[in-house]
Amino acid sequence: MKIANREQKPLSYKEIRQIVIANGISSIDEYNTNWRRLGIPYFTNIRHMPEFTNARDFFCVHGVLDYPTIRQIVTTNNITSIRQYDQQAKELDLPSYKTVKKMPGFTSAHEFFGTQKPLSVEEIRQIVIDNNITSLNEYEEKREALGLPSHSALTERRGWKSWYEFLHGQEKEILLYSEIQKIAKENGITTSKQYIHNSARLGLPSYQSLKKRMEWVDWDTFFDRTPPTLEKYQTIAIEAGIKTSREYKSRAKELGLPTQKTIANMPGWTNWNDFLKKANNK
Repeated sequence: MKIANREQKPLSYKEIRQIVIANGISSIDEYNTNWRRLGIPYFTNIRHMPEFTNARDFFCVHGVLDYPTIRQIVTTNNITSIRQYDQQAKELDLPSYKTVKKMPGFTSAHEFFGTQKPLSVEEIRQIVIDNNITSLNEYEEKREALGLPSHSALTERRGWKSWYEFLHGQEKEILLYSEIQKIAKENGITTSKQYIHNSARLGLPSYQSLKKRMEWVDWDTFFDRTPPTLEKYQTIAIEAGIKTSREYKSRAKELGLPTQKTIANMPGWTNWNDFLKKANNK
């Protein structure tokens, strides 16, 4: 193994090249892994030396540049994308990517760079079916273990239509009200805010459209939950020691209570004195 003497004057281009050849270094990637150990300059500095023409000459890599040879150089230099290729083609003395695409043997960028072709929407859907995934929540829980893209990346793939079509295998027509409720429940949606935020990506109607359905009553009914009563809010306020409407207004958000206007419109409401009477009698 030949190593530079660090106490000598700066190495010449010829001396650096001799050290590189003596140590069997044949790519930029190998050079950048070993330069410090060998006491030679970083490869970026080599590029600026007057004698430098291209990486192939520097590493003494010669031969006919047919497709297999170019592909080998690409692999040796750890080039994995068109952008990387275009950035390094000149210094490696390689033809343009446009020229490579026309060469005998070229089939695709994935084959050329040795990268895996991304799964199609249909291929991902088959994996989802095989693993009994029936909701977006399940998809997010299992996708990493199955090597699948995130839901946001998936929706940008060619062939994507909607989550409903992806999970159920058919185009969404007009969903029944009960189907909308079921999809919301399967995806862990339990509040109006969550519904509004997720309706589009789940293929559900907007909040405005949902409210126009003849079955619509309110969010509590939609989510099949028992609506809170005036008595329940009264108990919370009294146990918190609230004695005036002003105190109620200042602490309502903290205690998860509705606004003064909302509570004053609830069935059974009379006035603030009656609502807070138990607290005031203490």
